[in-house]
Amino acid sequence: RLLNQEQWSPEQISSRLRLEGIAMVGKTTIYNWLHADKRSGGDLYSYCRHGLKYRCKRLSEPCNSKKRGRYKSILDRPEIIDEQGRMGDMEMDLILGDSGSEAILTLTDRKTDYIFLEALPHRRKAKPIARAVNSRLAFLKWRGQLHSITTDNGPEFSAFRSIERGLGVPVYFARAYRSTDKPHIEHANALIRQYLPKHSSFEGLTKGDLKEIELRLNNRPRKKLG
Repeated sequence: RLLNQEQWSPEQISSRLRLEGIAMVGKTTIYNWLHADKRSGGDLYSYCRHGLKYRCKRLSEPCNSKKRGRYKSILDRPEIIDEQGRMGDMEMDLILGDSGSEAILTLTDRKTDYIFLEALPHRRKAKPIARAVNSRLAFLKWRGQLHSITTDNGPEFSAFRSIERGLGVPVYFARAYRSTDKPHIEHANALIRQYLPKHSSFEGLTKGDLKEIELRLNNRPRKKLG
């Protein structure tokens, strides 16, 4: 049930149930069971985010890019952000639909991995995206729980000054071709893709649908939170 209804991973299942005092085998045993089920024609493996397929791609070396003085580089971020010692340091990105023009804004907190999703009716236009960010994170600003945002150098985030003015926090930009500069949002996007696979259309996706995905992801056990 936890695997196919809640989409928990074998490690989340094993660790959480043990934490609750329930006798449970380890994650390796669960994975072995899933592989055996797959070989015998079962479909339980399909509920795993990666479908029991593992990939490890070597990142290409970044090319030298021109300095853009008005941007805040990730290299200038305060150490407290890298240390993940507080809530409120966010990472931001987009995931695209089948046509390339459909997009969803994704945000996650570096300390807790809490995920926010927001549909973008104006697609990848920079100013509407900035307004969507300001609207979604306004409650954190009012609570004093928002400190920074880190994102990539895509043109869709070129209206970052509007975000800085609206939310009163700095926006930092990752280095080119360095997905490791924002690992939390990359991981969050991979989790979201279990529900919104690549090459799928976002047409007809409602706010309720996105909220349901948020709730499922944010109510899973997190290894980093114990």
